[in-house]
Amino acid sequence: HNNVDYKATRGSVIETSSFYNSFALYGYVYDSGSSFTNSTTVNSSINGIQMSKNGSGSEYKASTVYWPGASKKATFFAVAPYSAYSNVSANNGGPTITYTVPQTVSNQEDLLVAEATEVTCDGKSAPALTFNHALAAITFTKGDLGDFTSISKVEISGVNNKGTLSSFETPLSWTNQTIDGSTNTYSITSLNDIMFLMPQTTPTGAKLKVTFKNETENKTYVADLNGTE
Repeated sequence: HNNVDYKATRGSVIETSSFYNSFALYGYVYDSGSSFTNSTTVNSSINGIQMSKNGSGSEYKASTVYWPGASKKATFFAVAPYSAYSNVSANNGGPTITYTVPQTVSNQEDLLVAEATEVTCDGKSAPALTFNHALAAITFTKGDLGDFTSISKVEISGVNNKGTLSSFETPLSWTNQTIDGSTNTYSITSLNDIMFLMPQTTPTGAKLKVTFKNETENKTYVADLNGTE
């Protein structure tokens, strides 16, 4: 069993009370006299196993997996939601996430990661996992619209949308960030929608485009996101 908590480091979208129904767990087991290192390999029985909500509390469980015993320790990593499992490689020294942000905003999810280090494997207590946001939640609000009555569309383009997360320690840092083809334009038509994008220094050419409307016209304004143009 694992006890789950939630730490709001970026957008507070997934909260403790509404946490995902399941997550993927990775366990790296070693002798109790040793410590977790970059060469430690994942345990084959805890390699992306699905941990599912146990009742209405904060406890999650998997199908039967036996504790290795008090002579062993383990370091655990977790990725939520469980569907993100397909983006994870369980490398020596911990898992790596290679992720591309979905182009359709409604398909974007609040990607969460956690780790619990140097856990004694005697089975006497469940390791606690505190999840942190891996992506930035982008929301928009409207102020004085002047002669316009509403905002009909907000679009972000030219930002990095693919990267690698190889450390689950905070602060989280995505590396190898790139622009993945033409799939890095994201738009919403309601200010209630939230974009989950990669935290980054925006590349040259990244744009924010906002379309305003009233009863007679639509007008679009474009801003440079990194201030170089």
